[in-house]
Amino acid sequence: MPTYFWNSQISERAVRYEKWKREFQPVPNHLSADMPIDGFVFLPHGPQLEYVQRQAKLTVWSFIVCDDGRTPVWLIAEGFHYVNLMGYLITRKEFDPTKCYEVRY
Repeated sequence: MPTYFWNSQISERAVRYEKWKREFQPVPNHLSADMPIDGFVFLPHGPQLEYVQRQAKLTVWSFIVCDDGRTPVWLIAEGFHYVNLMGYLITRKEFDPTKCYEVRY
């Protein structure tokens, strides 16, 4: 599935989940047990959203679902997204704001 960005100066970097996990070191959700993606997802509402909003902006990622025309595609993308949002992840390492990341889960 090709991904297009409106700003051609931003480079795309598609990575696999395991590589992303090693590189950015997601933080487990300590507010709720049994969360998706190995326990790293924070809910996009209530106290969990408030906690995510207090984190450094370059450490927040969005867990979103897209449609490739055949099946749902689960992605982790840098920053705060709102459309097709399933939840947020927080990482120990900041992402590069000049790049767009597409992490397929």
